[in-house]
Amino acid sequence: MLISCGIAAILGGGACDKDPAPECQATYEHLLVLAKRHPDAGLMQRFVTACRESFDPERLSCIREAKTAGEALACKPVRKRPS
Repeated sequence: MLISCGIAAILGGGACDKDPAPECQATYEHLLVLAKRHPDAGLMQRFVTACRESFDPERLSCIREAKTAGEALACKPVRKRPS
């Protein structure tokens, strides 16, 4: 496993990167606060799944730093979504 992670790192692969799910979940929870909404387990699962598939740490950071829903909506993707 360690060797395969090393090879992936050298080749630029992200197979051994840490799971972004906790960061995605924290972003979802912050959006709930901004929107003054109650948690929805199904919606959270869909958000986290979509977030993991198109993980963009810069955008998530922007959203979590937002003080208003408008600021969060202004956060644009930095990474291109997978096709």
